[in-house]
Amino acid sequence: MLLKEGVLQPMVGALEKDDVNCQRFAALCLANLATTVASQVKVVQAGAIRPLITLARDARSQLEARRYAVLAIANLSATIANHAAMLEEGALQALFSLSNSPDAMSQYYVGCALANLSCAVANHALMVEEGGLQPIITLAYATDPDVHQQAAAALRGLSVSDDNKMKIVQEGGLEPLTRLLASEDIEILREVTPTNPFPPRSPPPPPPPRASLSERSPRPPHRSARR
Repeated sequence: MLLKEGVLQPMVGALEKDDVNCQRFAALCLANLATTVASQVKVVQAGAIRPLITLARDARSQLEARRYAVLAIANLSATIANHAAMLEEGALQALFSLSNSPDAMSQYYVGCALANLSCAVANHALMVEEGGLQPIITLAYATDPDVHQQAAAALRGLSVSDDNKMKIVQEGGLEPLTRLLASEDIEILREVTPTNPFPPRSPPPPPPPRASLSERSPRPPHRSARR
């Protein structure tokens, strides 16, 4: 209904207004709309990618607005066909800029987006060349186990090539992965276990993209592993 009523263009325009409330609620609206492949196509066609990335990357913007922009980016990244346009507009640097955010939800959405982008082998070279390993490793050291899962998924996707395996080790990725092996969270273990930094006989395929997300409710800090 909202899409038929032409809500996309006003929301895209609101992202670029000099008003934090307009930016915040426009980003949240677009994030919630971009939860199906059909709606994602329309969001992309409306020209939302560039202003979403600009908002996510702008350190002067309100943190909540940036968080919702990253949520929208994460949802759009669930469709591999959107990756090329996102990378061309500078999505990686926008995501990297929030990898060490004190906001756990922002880190979670960043992790989801990077995990989705790592599902496509065609993205790997650019992710590594632009310095993506350190931000992902930073996420693996976060305090929230949901962030751990996404970071491990991103490393798992990147580790399907032997060159990247060695780079992950050289960048210090082995230590947080080893720590996460002590987790009692089965979802974390599913992602960490295939992320073998040493070449296997037959490399596993990258994980499939994550499903689109809804806004996650705030939650208290977590231990590194759930009980």
